[in-house]
Amino acid sequence: MKSGIALGGDLNIIKTENNGVFLSYYLNNKKKMEIANLAQGISVVHLYSSQLATLTLSFPKLKEQNRISTFLALFDERIQTQNKIIKQLETLIKGLYQKIFELNRFQFSILPLKSLCTIKKGEQINASKLSETGIYYVMNGGILPSGYHSEYNSDAEIISISEGGNSCGYVQYNHTKFWSGGHCYTLNNIDKIIKNKYLYYYLKANENKIMALRVGSGYPIFKNLLWKNLK
Repeated sequence: MKSGIALGGDLNIIKTENNGVFLSYYLNNKKKMEIANLAQGISVVHLYSSQLATLTLSFPKLKEQNRISTFLALFDERIQTQNKIIKQLETLIKGLYQKIFELNRFQFSILPLKSLCTIKKGEQINASKLSETGIYYVMNGGILPSGYHSEYNSDAEIISISEGGNSCGYVQYNHTKFWSGGHCYTLNNIDKIIKNKYLYYYLKANENKIMALRVGSGYPIFKNLLWKNLK
């Protein structure tokens, strides 16, 4: 942890004579699920220092800890650099979206979305059937998978749109087979007059308009599927 940082009251501070960077990697990976299972509470979940103290840890020698932490830190630095590049590319593509889709540079046919494809709501899956790793990821109301499942209900090369939550209206292109959950819509049987990838980019460019159709504050959702009439 860097110096000069103010710490809140809902933090557990761990001081160690071992390599602190190594310990953070170790706890955040090897022991992550075990730590999560120690947390208590229903509406507000807490993790107490007395619970953390019950963890059993296995450490290599300090010299090996230093080697491992230095090696992993190099990957973290690389990831941070790549994330900055991704942010720049995201800004660039938003500008391209505007030039292509919003500045009337081309002639477009205006059609409601529901006339171009079949919009199918996914199937709810019990959380107990999900795993941390697996063959098929499960998309629900978020922008990241809810988990993994041994079966799929959506083919590859399918556009999905999140139905609920803060990311309600999020548009995603799925390159592989996956499980579409109860808070996820998929666009199937896309008309031959429009390319699958083109439709994705058009919807992505209009993602803010799709998100504007959601209602509710605590857990926003699409009401009456008004977005099916999006043009």
